[in-house]
Amino acid sequence: MGLKTMDANGRSPDKMRLCPSCRMEISVLATVCRFCGLEVGRPKEEQRQFSIDDLGGEHVEHHSPSNSIMEALEEFRSEMTNQKETKAKKTSIFSRKSVPPPAVPPKDPGLPELDARSQELASLTGGGRSFIHGKHRARKKKSSSSVDWLRHALVFAAVVVAILILYFGGIQVMAVIRNMQTDEPVNVFEPANPAIQLLERNGPPIDTLQEAVRHYREYPTETNAAILDRARNRIEQDIHALVNSVPFTNRAHRDANSLVNAAHSVDPNHFGSIKDEVAREIRIYNSRLVQTSHESSPRTATIQLTNPNQTTSEITISEGNTFHEGRFRLELVRRDEVILIDTVRGNRRLRLSPVQGITPA
Repeated sequence: MGLKTMDANGRSPDKMRLCPSCRMEISVLATVCRFCGLEVGRPKEEQRQFSIDDLGGEHVEHHSPSNSIMEALEEFRSEMTNQKETKAKKTSIFSRKSVPPPAVPPKDPGLPELDARSQELASLTGGGRSFIHGKHRARKKKSSSSVDWLRHALVFAAVVVAILILYFGGIQVMAVIRNMQTDEPVNVFEPANPAIQLLERNGPPIDTLQEAVRHYREYPTETNAAILDRARNRIEQDIHALVNSVPFTNRAHRDANSLVNAAHSVDPNHFGSIKDEVAREIRIYNSRLVQTSHESSPRTATIQLTNPNQTTSEITISEGNTFHEGRFRLELVRRDEVILIDTVRGNRRLRLSPVQGITPA
């Protein structure tokens, strides 16, 4: 039951409601039922709903589009669906979306002219009147398909060419790396070896060796190695010529020692053993005569020797015998000197005295 009121005709001017307990009519302003004494709360205020007409709104008259517009919209929708399916089939890793330039389609005489309301509705679809001319745009799409195919072919050809360049270029790079790892590096330009001119004009041996070593370190080729061997052999020959000089001279020993020391400072790996040989030769020639027995028969001599290990020892030998492992032979014993023969160095004659040691005879 709804709320009741009494007016001038016998009804209460206040609105009435039913008690939730005894279901008797009471005032909407009552807080206690006057019949059963139940406390009742004030009723909630009814929500009022207003229409647009109650609020004074504008009455909008809805227009339905004409049949021609609906046919054009349906044609446009089917056209767009077909274009999306065609693009999805043609899409590949080499394709790119091409955006055709906007074109103003010609007026289609087969469709009626739209009024202002229809044109506004058509503009909301995003194409103005262009969607009406779907067939014309489809023909243009077909004509541009050949251009797209040509573009895709060019892109594919460019990718193939790039792959070929990278492949053959990689082969060339690996070949260069292998050449760099070989024992003989590839030199773009190599200047002339200055040791060649020094060898041809018989220049200073140490200068020749120094230039040959330096050039070989910068350009380690077989040709430069052969030139370095020639410079080494030249110094070796000079050293041996001084050590084997006949007749013997003390100056020859000094010159041989100076030459081998200079060569060793330039090329220590090669001249190390030769330097030791010259040093051992000089120590052997540092022997001294201690005393002689001129009256005995055969006559004898006591000699102090410098051994290769730089120690000294004394031996007493008679004329005609050898010492130092058979190298020297005692040729003649005199009162204050003896005569020796070096059987290794060309049987050269040597004089051995207490003061001067070994000197040329």
